[in-house]
Amino acid sequence: PLLSGQKSVTPALYRRVQQVFRHKFPSKTSWAHSLLFVAELPSFRPALPPHILQEMDEFKKQEQEKKKRLKQAAEQEKTSKKKAATKKRKVSSS
Repeated sequence: PLLSGQKSVTPALYRRVQQVFRHKFPSKTSWAHSLLFVAELPSFRPALPPHILQEMDEFKKQEQEKKKRLKQAAEQEKTSKKKAATKKRKVSSS
């Protein structure tokens, strides 16, 4: 939830993520951060527990679907604007 809707990691957001890691993993914050990074590398996937792999795959699928919906919405908006501009030109030329 902390990163949902974020397009990039700002310094303030990065500090917030650090706080969450420090709170959740007080004595192993750096280790947890490194593990999170390594978990994304394909060569380390076999070492991860199956439930983590499933969660990562589901998240990736959700993100792909979200990206697809956003792209479709942008294309629909672009088409609507073109239609409106064409209609306006037709009305102006009449």
